[in-house]
This record gives sequence, structure tokens and C-alpha cells, in this order.
Amino acid sequence: MPAIMTDTPNLLTTLQSHARAQGDLRCHLLPDRVITYRRFWARIERASARLQGEWGIDEGDTVAYIGQGHPDALVLYFALLRIGASLLPLEYPMPEYAQVVADNVTMRQPALVLYDRVRPAIDLPSSPLHALLALWCTHDPHPLFDDVRSPKLWLPGSAGWGEFSLDELTVAMDDRPSADLVGLSIFTQASLCRIVLPSLRLGLPTRFAVFT
Repeated sequence: MPAIMTDTPNLLTTLQSHARAQGDLRCHLLPDRVITYRRFWARIERASARLQGEWGIDEGDTVAYIGQGHPDALVLYFALLRIGASLLPLEYPMPEYAQVVADNVTMRQPALVLYDRVRPAIDLPSSPLHALLALWCTHDPHPLFDDVRSPKLWLPGSAGWGEFSLDELTVAMDDRPSADLVGLSIFTQASLCRIVLPSLRLGLPTRFAVFT
């Protein structure tokens, strides 16, 4: 897809601004803790450092997420954006889920698979999603903030899988979120453009169905 140019700050820059100027605002409402915008950005930085410095994810690589609506998958997405890598989210339930996973993994050959429940039976490097943030990382990431115009997210749709840039999703998103509850699938165009991205842009909190 061609790049879409916008005059507004990209969402990564906006998130960093939220963390600096109003970091105590609540970002994620979880049963056992509140993730503020300051903490959300710190987690993105930590994940960027681990992906790039410890796990060897390079610009242009693809990382797959296999799971169901976990908020840390958003941290993974933004961390990958910062280092120029792509996210392939394989969230369930979806029709013929096992076959969808197998087909996408075979076709796109991700450099790493992160999962939030059961380790998939895939002969590729894999790790539980919580390991992305479990410990502080001493590496310094080398972010590519201007890379948000390149397609970096694979999304399922009625016409098959498409690859979208953060700019494209930002242009398509609603002015305000239609709800504050994110469903079991975070990575659909409807969820991202109607709830997730508008909430993050405006500094509003979200809840996650996987924890309700």
C-alpha cells in the first residue's frame, strides 16, 4: 500500500508525549494493577530493547503473536514499530484457527513467535509473551520513529490478510472511541480504529475482555 502522509504527530510520538506530560493518566485498567501512560511507554521501551538487543529482532523481521486479546500484545506492537519490525497477530477464536496459524507461519516465516497461553506446536523460536517484560533490559534500542508510514501490521479481513501502516490506521480511526472495552481480538480494523487507537491518542483508559 502507498504511504499516507499526515500533518498530525504520529501515535508513537503522542504516546511518548502522554508519558512525559501526563504520565499518571490511566491507560489500561486491569484487575491486578493499573497501567498508566508513563508505565505503558516504559514497557514499550523495555520491549524494544529486549526484542532488538537480546532476541535479535532486526528491521524488516516479522514477529507473530499467538493468543487472545492480551494488552501486552499492544506493547509488543508498538515496540516492533519502534525498531522497524512487523507484527503478525494470530488471535483466537477465528474459523479454522489451527490452519490459519499453520498457513501464516509457513507463508511469512516469523523470526520469533510470542504466545500468551499454550506454547504452539511450531518449529520456530518462541517465548511466552510475559517474558517480553518480565525483567529490565540493559540494552539500548535504536528506534526508527519515522518508520510508521511503512506497513508493519498484518490484519485479517473479508478479502484476506492485508498489511497496514500505523499512519493508515490512524487516518481511518474514529475521532473518539466507541467503547472502553477491547474484545478478545485486539488486532482487527474495527477494534483498532474504533476503540484502541482513539483511546490512546486521547489519553483515555481501556479495559480488556480477556480479564473480565
